Amino acid sequence: MRVAIALLLFLLFPCATSAQAESRIALLIANQAYSKEIGQLTNPYNDAALLERTLKGLGFEVAVERDASLGALTRAVNAYARRVREAGPSAVGFFYYSGHGAADAGMNYLIPTDVKTTETSELWDQSLRLTEITRKLKTEAANATHFVVFDACRNSLKLTKKGSRALAQSKGFVPVVQESGMLIAYATAEGELASDVGVEAGPYARVLAEEIVKPGVEAVTMFRRVQVRVRSAIGQEPWLGFSALSEVHFAGLNLEKDPYKSTPQASEAERAWEWVKDTTNQAVLENFIKQFSNTEYSDRARSRLGELKKQEQVAREEAKRKLETEAEKKRLADEAERKRLAALKSEEDRRLEAEARARAREEAERKRLASLKTEDDRKKEAIGSKSVSNDTLVLELSSGKVVIRLRPDLAPKHVEQIKRLTAEGFYNGIVFHRVIAGFMAQTGDPTATGTGGSKLPNLPAEFTQEEYKRGSVGMARTTDPNSANSQFFICFGTTCRPLTGQYTLWGEVIEGMENVDKIAKGEPPPKPDKIVRATIVSK
Repeated sequence: MRVAIALLLFLLFPCATSAQAESRIALLIANQAYSKEIGQLTNPYNDAALLERTLKGLGFEVAVERDASLGALTRAVNAYARRVREAGPSAVGFFYYSGHGAADAGMNYLIPTDVKTTETSELWDQSLRLTEITRKLKTEAANATHFVVFDACRNSLKLTKKGSRALAQSKGFVPVVQESGMLIAYATAEGELASDVGVEAGPYARVLAEEIVKPGVEAVTMFRRVQVRVRSAIGQEPWLGFSALSEVHFAGLNLEKDPYKSTPQASEAERAWEWVKDTTNQAVLENFIKQFSNTEYSDRARSRLGELKKQEQVAREEAKRKLETEAEKKRLADEAERKRLAALKSEEDRRLEAEARARAREEAERKRLASLKTEDDRKKEAIGSKSVSNDTLVLELSSGKVVIRLRPDLAPKHVEQIKRLTAEGFYNGIVFHRVIAGFMAQTGDPTATGTGGSKLPNLPAEFTQEEYKRGSVGMARTTDPNSANSQFFICFGTTCRPLTGQYTLWGEVIEGMENVDKIAKGEPPPKPDKIVRATIVSK
């Protein structure tokens, strides 16, 4: 999801006579590497790279922060505010953020890359408020001119309402209260979503980079041009709001007043060339070539542009070679792992044979103990067998065997689905993806993310007052009581008791609980244990 926000904070002070006399400082944040649960993005790296080249060409000292956590984002903003303050009252600051953002309860938030879920209110506690940035800049560097550009709230954010998997409709920005000397520019209209399309950069960042380098254009006019071009190109409606502002020209008032002009007798093209000859911004050079195409300086600009493109191509090829090398290393490592596993196959066969012998011994011992039961015990067992199934689910884990008695008397539909999935081999090879020490071990997700399931339909809840205890086996679900499918959990102890009546209980461990205790812990575990094989045994 993308609400691209551009906020220009101008604290009024006398204009400098030269467009480049003041110190120019910029901080660019590019948050792209979000998890699939949050929503992956395509363009933040490209947006920041494009604006980094552009701002350096305009004399800015640029710092770039990629994939910032909440802590890193806060530290970067604090350091940036100090740099602008220390640069003096004539400083110009340019802050740019590209990544996810959202609005809640009248507040706009920037979402760091270390946020794990959008399903709880913790999302807002783990994100940074827009107002925290603007207030810090206004408080700590009140006499500087601030340009704060937010390219956030993109349309791929998977923002959900609590208790539902449906996408929420409040992804757009909410307008903020205007203050004297402040301009706010959003790249889309209030409550609407912005696009993340584009190959080399997003639409808003690309147009901004093209317009900001044009000499003689005042900042507010420049952002209005951006507004018109974005709307014309993709139908997205940028929004502006501002009060009285000082005039600011990013690329200078005009070439005659440029401090880099050579001599009073120099031609306009010569003076312009003095301005752009050392730039690394390709957009600046392309604009120069268009404006002075019939002069000798256009040839120099083409030569310079060719050098930059060649350097860029070399960098791309080097990055490609690096990726290919890493891919080859991974292939060789995978091949070595396959050979190692093949060598262990005979050892695995021996282990399975030993387990089979152990199961046979355990079965013989059960029969021996059964023969020793008193007549009274057999009567009680006969009474219980009328309501409790003798069918069991046998899990062969990495840590050993676990036998679970099925309870169709409590949850007939859930037991039937477990038996069907087991018969299809669904659980074979699936890992325990969420194991909390002292609480429970969860499995049954083929994606190992906690969001997967089988192709069978979800089940209606079969809640009972049968109390959860050590060895109880229940069905996992989302906040929807009727969303259980294939995932289940085994309780380590009585800490599961509060789940009674809230999660469907369908089985109980009758053998091998010590092997459940050995399952690797973590969310997810570093090296998760898995179900080697699952079978249904009928008696």
